[in-house]
Amino acid sequence: MMLVGDVANRLAILVDDLADTSNTITRAAKLLKKEGATKVYALLTHGVLSGDAIERINASALDKVVVTNSVPQEENKKRCPKLEVLEIGNIFAEVIRPGMLRCGHAEADVWGLGHPSSPPWREHQRPLPIRLSDNPSGTENEIPEPSRQLNQVLPTTCGVPDTNSCSL
Repeated sequence: MMLVGDVANRLAILVDDLADTSNTITRAAKLLKKEGATKVYALLTHGVLSGDAIERINASALDKVVVTNSVPQEENKKRCPKLEVLEIGNIFAEVIRPGMLRCGHAEADVWGLGHPSSPPWREHQRPLPIRLSDNPSGTENEIPEPSRQLNQVLPTTCGVPDTNSCSL
């Protein structure tokens, strides 16, 4: 493994599509810390985390591992204090719902409550608006931006992610 660039006194962020055994990210974290990185975070789309991956992460130089819940993480979260899990259901909802409506499907189809040929909705029969429990504004039908959720787990300075970060 080879490091290109200077990470001394910086936050290093490893970005990968998936981690299975976590061997690569833990080796990379060890190298980054050896070269002077103050903290090492790993951002992973799919945390498969099989075998002894959790034990490897717990014993590693990684300070935080952020994964999505594209693979269930409930048990892993209990065993790994370094693990942060981002909910991605809202991202799918954001993409699917407008697409279904654009294609001429009735709101009932999106919610699984009827068919496009159903009679028009009466006001009291309409499905409830989307309410997301993690929606900080509490506004109906507002789906939080994925970046807003990511900013909640990354270190910030005046609300902006650390600009001295270096990714490998």
